[in-house]
Amino acid sequence: MEVLQIILQQMGGQMFLTMTGGKAYRVNDYTLGVKFQSCQKANYVTIFLNSMDTYDMKFFQCSPTTLVDTEVCTFEALYFDQIQDTFTEVTGLNTSL
Repeated sequence: MEVLQIILQQMGGQMFLTMTGGKAYRVNDYTLGVKFQSCQKANYVTIFLNSMDTYDMKFFQCSPTTLVDTEVCTFEALYFDQIQDTFTEVTGLNTSL
């Protein structure tokens, strides 16, 4: 659970969730999932701490009617200081004030 808290903190912690309207949850021990409503391009992201101690991010668009996840884009081997900018680049949502 500690890894997930670190990932969330590196995304901006509670301010990130407030700014994006997101809800964070555990996918597995090394993957944090965040669902958010206010973006047309993607409304779901997973952030995975890989074996190289960098992050992989996958963005999805989940249709509420069909409940089918469509992968929008993937980024691999991101450093911790790149994940907020990558999130903003894909979604257009700011992660902090």
